[in-house]
Amino acid sequence: MIESFHLYITGKEAYLRRQTGLPWRRRVEVVDQWHWDPAVPASLLRASMGVKKWYRPRLHVYVGSALCKFMAVALPLELHAIDELRAAGQAKMQHQLGLNAADWVFTLDSASPGGKAIVCAARRNVMDRVHELTAKTGLRLWSLKPYVVGIWNVAQKKVRAATPSATALIAIEEDAFTVWMTRAGILDAMNTLGHAREPELVSREMKRLAFILGDDANENIGLALAPSLSSMMPPNAGKLLLRSAYVKENRYADFRDLLFHPGVR
Repeated sequence: MIESFHLYITGKEAYLRRQTGLPWRRRVEVVDQWHWDPAVPASLLRASMGVKKWYRPRLHVYVGSALCKFMAVALPLELHAIDELRAAGQAKMQHQLGLNAADWVFTLDSASPGGKAIVCAARRNVMDRVHELTAKTGLRLWSLKPYVVGIWNVAQKKVRAATPSATALIAIEEDAFTVWMTRAGILDAMNTLGHAREPELVSREMKRLAFILGDDANENIGLALAPSLSSMMPPNAGKLLLRSAYVKENRYADFRDLLFHPGVR
């Protein structure tokens, strides 16, 4: 039996689920859900999975946007080595956001032809706690990535197929939301903001995007929203990011209920 564990960490909550079986016949079980305090990172180590088998199951960790910062940057064309590109992207992000390298772990997603690279900064103390958790439970840390980036990797295939002049996608999590913008199917900008469920927050962001996108804004703004956050849904919100349209269940079954509106299957 294939077994793996999946941990989704937001700025206030942690959700742990166990997955068994093959991708097309898998079973997902809720193992634990708990509050944790970013000011006391050790509180993330509560998980007790009781792994006592001869093999070490995989652990996939998805970091919520409240614990990350993103920036789309145009890097110098003369740079080619990944270390040089990462250093340049990190320097730009540190300069513009004033981040201390001692507190953040920086990674780089290389740019597509003609596009911008994405620099991600994740809180170092959270990354350290994740490694402690794997040591405590006996799991193998198989992947560690921002959850919304995985969503974008799926969604962009449809964006590229449509290739209108400009599009935007808003993914709303429990305590943060992330906005992407594309031009001619190529990523142009990405940023994340925290929220406290202010009802007008998304409306203001959509108005800003509508000003940028122009006449086709209503057709070209997508929105991912969990049912628990329905109070943030603005009127005339445009098309939802529906599971049937964007989500590949064999990749994102574990936490889609915490982010995606049920929509129409």
